[in-house]
Amino acid sequence: MEKRHVSRIQYQKPFSYLIFLNTFTKWYLFLKKSQYWTKDQIEEYQIKKLKELVSHTYSNVPYYQTALNKKTVKPSQINKLSDLSKLPCITRKDIQKNSTNLKAVSYPNNAFKRTMTGGTTGTPLKLYVEKARWLGIHFAFNKIYMDRAQYQWTDKVISLTGITDRYRYHPFLRTLELSSFHTTKKDLDEYFQKITRFKPRFITSYPSALTLFTQYLQNTHKTPPSTIKAIFLHGETVFNWQRKLIEEFFDCPVFDQYGHREQCAFATTCEKNNQYHVYPEYGIVEIIDEQGNLLTKKGEQGEIIATSLTNNIFPLIRYKTGDIAIIGDETCECGRQHLLLDRLLGRSQEFLLNSKKDRIPVTGLYHVIAEYASHVKECQLIQERKGEIIITIVKDKGFTENDAKKIIKSFFDRFQDSFIIHLEYVTEIERTKQGKYRYIIQKIPDIARF
Repeated sequence: MEKRHVSRIQYQKPFSYLIFLNTFTKWYLFLKKSQYWTKDQIEEYQIKKLKELVSHTYSNVPYYQTALNKKTVKPSQINKLSDLSKLPCITRKDIQKNSTNLKAVSYPNNAFKRTMTGGTTGTPLKLYVEKARWLGIHFAFNKIYMDRAQYQWTDKVISLTGITDRYRYHPFLRTLELSSFHTTKKDLDEYFQKITRFKPRFITSYPSALTLFTQYLQNTHKTPPSTIKAIFLHGETVFNWQRKLIEEFFDCPVFDQYGHREQCAFATTCEKNNQYHVYPEYGIVEIIDEQGNLLTKKGEQGEIIATSLTNNIFPLIRYKTGDIAIIGDETCECGRQHLLLDRLLGRSQEFLLNSKKDRIPVTGLYHVIAEYASHVKECQLIQERKGEIIITIVKDKGFTENDAKKIIKSFFDRFQDSFIIHLEYVTEIERTKQGKYRYIIQKIPDIARF
């Protein structure tokens, strides 16, 4: 296997900020131009990057050298986008079993930053990104996205997501973070007071968390600050009724985003409509049916298969996301020639009910157990009574009492004493009739009415 080594000195701490800044600037300026490329320009770029990716993985990634040899595919055979069908798909299970062999040997050990995701399945998935550089790319795509609402770095932002602390402030980003895990009437009232004093221009949030907050403000006859110009949702599928509720209450446009920690696909709505524009610079997205056939017509529904064009350190080619999409219109009034998705299915909204009957959005908890306990093979949350959670765990090699303590502590840090946690150990997690693996089993009837 050919090894084209990257220098390790650039990943030392003193250089991290420079790598981030340089990467962000390069990508942001590139995306400002490429967002209005023609379809021919997009295809030319994706073919070029795909050929480079396949050549890189064949030379530097053990997993792909083996996989391509099994399929008797050589990099020289990949010359157009339709040649993707010659390449094997990769699943979550494949990644779990081969996380070490998916690391590019051309990068030094100190270049790898580990990240974990449980996803909606709750299965811990170990992934890697390139230190500092991945964050620069992430910020560039998010800035281009938020530019659609005239966002500037100097604008104040409220972020309502799954942080452990009830709130914290980031002066560099001018962002006040509020925890979606704390949703008592007292919490929400304090959040409203902080937002009113802060006078943000934008809000970014999980749909479920902002819906709860909006309903609370409506029911208590509170008026949102007039400074809010747009809202950015992410992390879950947003329902039409939620979008309408939020847009009407805050009297501003609502944007939505699709992405995942595997860093293979990134799609957002635009300033003209609510269809999802797939960013072609981020990855190549295919929509396929159950037989593996490519779908291209408006209204057709299939699974999102995505190939990353931004993560050479831990590349994923034809990753089966498990998410379902419905293909949208051929073009958008905004002028961007991107693949459009009318709807995205599969990113569920779920709630837990604490001892005070407050609903807690589960989004943001999906990766908590994986982060705090590295020896969990599978897990599932079950709620039968308010204020109690049963966590069923399939132990992986090396699981100890210390892992159990970390899991309980991670929940206590977020919820204090509003939940009693029971750990139960099982040999396997039962699947649905369709073979799917549910992260949360909510058995409290009519939880939506609480």
